[in-house]
Amino acid sequence: MIAKKLRYLAQNFEALKNSKKITELKGTKYKHYRFVIARRIRAIFEIKDNEVVLLVLKIGRRKDIYEK
Repeated sequence: MIAKKLRYLAQNFEALKNSKKITELKGTKYKHYRFVIARRIRAIFEIKDNEVVLLVLKIGRRKDIYEK
């Protein structure tokens, strides 16, 4: 399921970036984004060189994925 959702993200990034499924994270030094994979699962990623090349940094449950 996760691989399928990440493939969908890569193929449909332009359409998804204006939805609630992708949000830029605040308070980070780099431009990191989150993608909602499922209700409790998130992927944290960044975009390289203004291209849709996703570098997935973390995948995990919502309560565990965000560092404090």
